[in-house]
Amino acid sequence: MSERNMGQVVPFRLSAGKMRRSAYEHRRKGHPMEAVELLRRAAQQEDTPAGWLHLAEELRRLGCYEQASTLLYRMLAGADAPIQAWMELARSQAALGRTEAAVDSLYHYLNEDPYSDIADEARRMLGSLEEEEAPEEDWVLEPDEDLTDAAAPPKSAYVGHDEAATAK
Repeated sequence: MSERNMGQVVPFRLSAGKMRRSAYEHRRKGHPMEAVELLRRAAQQEDTPAGWLHLAEELRRLGCYEQASTLLYRMLAGADAPIQAWMELARSQAALGRTEAAVDSLYHYLNEDPYSDIADEARRMLGSLEEEEAPEEDWVLEPDEDLTDAAAPPKSAYVGHDEAATAK
């Protein structure tokens, strides 16, 4: 090294994989914002759907559901988006209370990958969301409805009914 460069810090570029590993280490240590920033830099550097998916997962874990959803919608608009993006989008949409969008995302995921372990989670989530979404029906009689004995079965249809017993 020349005397001219002596004592100077030489910047170097971390690989996206190294940044991701470092981000997960920051998350484990309780520094979520540093983890998000490292994942954002890694995603920008490699610019792959998988990189953006890692960032969206971390944003969702932090409760930044709207940011995660926006990122996932942008990613899904591309042709080479991983199918896990549909599941991640469903989780974000469900957390935002957008049940219909979450159900739609789950159907997209299950259409693409119906037999994986994540598909089982998707089915459970779909069941709970559809149950939550189903409106409760009120069985209130309208005043103009006529419920006369004409709609009831004849008394002879009841079990144990004896014609002789009624004659006495």
